[in-house]
Amino acid sequence: FALREKEEAAAAEEEAAAALEEEERARIQAELDSRTGRLWTDDWALTDEMWSTKTLYDDLPDWDRSLCSRVSKERVKVYDGGIPTLATLSTLPLPSPPPVHPAHNHRRNTKIYGKYRKDYNAAQIANTLTSVLNVKTHIDPILSMQTWQEKQIAVDQLYENMYDAVKEKEDILKNHPKFREWVEAAVERHLTAVVEQQQKEGDEESTDSTKENEPVVPVFMELANSTFAGGEPKYKPIEAEIVDIKKANDKVVVVPPVLYPLPLSHTEHKDKFGRMSEEWELTADDERRRIMMRSCMSDIASVVEQGCKEEGGKRVFVHGKRGVGKTAALAAIVASARTSGNIVLYLPDGDRLRKLGFYIEPNTHLEGLFDLPVLAKEICSQLLISHEHDMGDIMVSKDDLETFLSKEQRLRFYGEGNEESDVSIVEVLQKGSASNTLSSGCYGAAIHTLMNQTSKPFVVVMDEFNCYYDYGHYFHQAYDEMVYKPIPIEEITLFKPLLEAISITPPPQPTRKDKNPEIGRASC
Repeated sequence: FALREKEEAAAAEEEAAAALEEEERARIQAELDSRTGRLWTDDWALTDEMWSTKTLYDDLPDWDRSLCSRVSKERVKVYDGGIPTLATLSTLPLPSPPPVHPAHNHRRNTKIYGKYRKDYNAAQIANTLTSVLNVKTHIDPILSMQTWQEKQIAVDQLYENMYDAVKEKEDILKNHPKFREWVEAAVERHLTAVVEQQQKEGDEESTDSTKENEPVVPVFMELANSTFAGGEPKYKPIEAEIVDIKKANDKVVVVPPVLYPLPLSHTEHKDKFGRMSEEWELTADDERRRIMMRSCMSDIASVVEQGCKEEGGKRVFVHGKRGVGKTAALAAIVASARTSGNIVLYLPDGDRLRKLGFYIEPNTHLEGLFDLPVLAKEICSQLLISHEHDMGDIMVSKDDLETFLSKEQRLRFYGEGNEESDVSIVEVLQKGSASNTLSSGCYGAAIHTLMNQTSKPFVVVMDEFNCYYDYGHYFHQAYDEMVYKPIPIEEITLFKPLLEAISITPPPQPTRKDKNPEIGRASC
């Protein structure tokens, strides 16, 4: 009889558990059936008509804005002014960067994650302590005590009470051997902050704390159809040939004019992928060109804005792993700086510049230097396209032209019979963009003038900066008779003024005979 009773009790328990499970399953199914919207009300059954159709992949509709859900459209927040200025971008409340991950750090650099984890635990305990510690209930009675001994006893009791209160709410951290030390340190910091706050007049309720508690959402800057001073776009649109299976020779504006000369993804080398313009080509809305603003962009904008006001400027080195958004951050700074009225020299393709200069030749005026006339001509043209209307009042002095142009080049520049004098920088860039003979000298004079003038801030943005630390690709018999040694990048007039301004010189370049050279690298 006892065995039969046990079997009956076990069967009853199984039936009760099965009933509870069935009840929970029915509740979940009812909740799922009550949901509406895409992926909930769509018919997932594949009919015979759908199986027998001859529709191909190319016949499917293109991805566009109408296919996006209402919720996804509402979540996208765009800055009202399109592109913020550097001053505005440096003060925008933006989401903090993602937390540090232990797998992202080198084995010799584990202190980065250790420090982050320590700060995170301290912040977690401080937040929990704030929720259980009340100033009027716990701290004000202690401050009202007369003798120091009474205050000390009350503080010791407060430590114990707060330790027990925080321990009840922290299910994981309470098991750490240093949990008591963390709580004591949090209570001490909190008490110190309360005393300092009460010592200040009118600061009983801080207004900054309410702003910090407000949720921060991602904000995008809109680059397409951006207008500048005068209400009309200053920058010419960039049209590109898009090769398509169905439609050939279609003209599509891919890159926003404000980011000229950002290269297009399909014109890059085959080993490059995932560039910004490729993401814009795949977007649902062909008319939008947006970049999500992040806290790192705000930090960079703050330094650049400060450098525009100081003599000598500022130098910013942006580094990070591949794909984290360095190009997007620099592009956002370029758009913001140009919107602020700054003159920006944007070199987004450093890998191409350091090895695809068509040909290199010795400078006939500056001994020991070499020119890349075709690339210098290209950059002169890019500066004209982007900032011709911004540089009308800037003049290149006669002395600067004598420094960078030889006597024969100056004769060709001014024309026979004309007296040498100061010239507008626009005219210098126009002549440099029209002649390979004058391009390198005009480029050098223009860059030197922009770096030393004070009428308008001048910003240089160089992407793919680590490529200048790689193998040299320019050789000439005038530098090495056997043509084994590449020409150092700092001895090329195209890069010399920029590298000198940054105060960074690449290491010596290896020769063609070196099998395993050690090359300095920079993550930028």
